[in-house]
Amino acid sequence: TNAAVYSMPLFGAGGVAAPGPAAVDMLTPRPLEREGEGDDCVGVADENQNYHLSGRKGDDVEEELEAAAVTMQAAFRGKAARREVKALREQRIVAETKEQERAAVAMQSAYRGRVARKQ
Repeated sequence: TNAAVYSMPLFGAGGVAAPGPAAVDMLTPRPLEREGEGDDCVGVADENQNYHLSGRKGDDVEEELEAAAVTMQAAFRGKAARREVKALREQRIVAETKEQERAAVAMQSAYRGRVARKQ
């Protein structure tokens, strides 16, 4: 019963793992897609639409490259700003904790002083 399962080959020829259908599909070359019938150049469909280049004219490509660079720079600045805000928030929390600790020590010493005066 289980002999058929154990006799199945785990590796392809030469001891290398055989690629699955998804890996074979990724390696299959695909034809380039045209953006429009009037285009001079062929554009490749990119899964990331934010950085897609149409390739219609040289000026358009330069503008799109610049726009993509600005988008990437803004994303980087946003990430850096969020990181800085997080660090400031953590510093504020630490400062508040230290202030609360000082207040607790002051309250405790005042209480001890009051108890000492009563005795």
